[in-house]
Amino acid sequence: MNLLLALSAPAAALPTYYSDPQPLVFFDEVPVFDVLEVDTGLVPGGASPASVRFFVAPNGGVTTGLEATSYVAWPEPLLHNVRGVPGTGAFAIDGGIDLQAEVFVNLGWVFTGTIPLWVDSIPFSSERGFEPLFLDGDTVEVSGDATILPALEIPVPVVELVDLFLVVEAYPDVSAVLEPVGVLTTAEDGGVYEQLDEDTSLRLPLSEDPAELTLESSYVADVQSMLDIVLEARIELDTFLGPFEVFTFPIPVTLVDTTERRVSEPVDYAHPLPAISELPEVLDFGTVELGQSVALPIAVDNVGLRPLGTEAELGPGEFELRPGSAVIEPGDGGVYTVTFTPTVVGPVASHVWVDSTDPAFPSVEVLLFAEAVEPQATGTTGTTPDGSTDGTTPPGQQEDPGVGGGSGGGDRPPAWTDSDEGEPIRAGCACESGAGGGSWLVLLLVGLLARRRR
Repeated sequence: MNLLLALSAPAAALPTYYSDPQPLVFFDEVPVFDVLEVDTGLVPGGASPASVRFFVAPNGGVTTGLEATSYVAWPEPLLHNVRGVPGTGAFAIDGGIDLQAEVFVNLGWVFTGTIPLWVDSIPFSSERGFEPLFLDGDTVEVSGDATILPALEIPVPVVELVDLFLVVEAYPDVSAVLEPVGVLTTAEDGGVYEQLDEDTSLRLPLSEDPAELTLESSYVADVQSMLDIVLEARIELDTFLGPFEVFTFPIPVTLVDTTERRVSEPVDYAHPLPAISELPEVLDFGTVELGQSVALPIAVDNVGLRPLGTEAELGPGEFELRPGSAVIEPGDGGVYTVTFTPTVVGPVASHVWVDSTDPAFPSVEVLLFAEAVEPQATGTTGTTPDGSTDGTTPPGQQEDPGVGGGSGGGDRPPAWTDSDEGEPIRAGCACESGAGGGSWLVLLLVGLLARRRR
């Protein structure tokens, strides 16, 4: 919990919300040792009675694998963070060297010719684990220093009374260094965001799809690879004139020496989000007689893929609100009911703020308008904005607005305080009368300028 809450500081009164973690698996393979065959040429060559020639063909490469977890936190902006899973990093070299040799013998009229020799491929491998995802400037190194080809003494019969002995040893030096760089994340709008350490979160744009944030991430690292081999050969001739040592000489061969920035194959994934439905901009209660009540609903649907936490806050005016908060499951809906029961004649304007865990619309305002009038001698019912009767309860009595589906059971979002659903939220004051009919236009324009976001 502390890890996730550290991604972002709370905005306004809302706590920080975070998505379900999404597992990521990064893997990269570099066939760095798959290079062209190296021909050493005849060594020592020249007037030497015997020379050796090697054909060296390396193969294999370097692999990097690790697991990580993606998190998203809000309210706005969306903060994205990738963290490595401890103990899952693996950096390895895996390959081999094919050696082919031939001996050229130049004994003049006695014998001149090439004698082929063959040595099978000998593998090498090494692996090292690392953690976490980023190493704060450190590197991971693996090496395969060893004598992969033991000393071989190869007798080569040349002609009668002349034998050649070839003694070969091979000393390879294989190593690779991993230097992590970071994680590249591509958002749905095509923007690329680079996270260079585990303690920094990226600010991502809101998704076009309010129910889901679709991302693509790759692991980036610099890989330095080196493969050298030293071939030591000693040639001896045993002739009818007696043994004759040609000489011993090393043949150093650099096969690979590269540094390359690697971007792993991208991993596609998505974070499901809660999303609030569009709410009405205005609730107009019309003309209501003193002592009467008119109740209007604010329907709230969860069009996202995670539970939507909602909390309603009522502004001043002779209005009541039920309930105080609700958690709505994906695909479900709930209803906040606002009831107007005037006690003072005149126009009344107020608002309801509906706060939610939707990262795109954490707070939406609904304007409330009503006109309280004296009771008419011919009736006791209030009128709606179109002039029809509202069918409300008799004077002095108030409806129980109730709550629609989806706003009942379930855990409340953290740090939210439920109101007692048996006690409606009641605004503290009413607007006095005295404003003329033109006050409605003023109230509407002022309210509309301030709506939607806090």
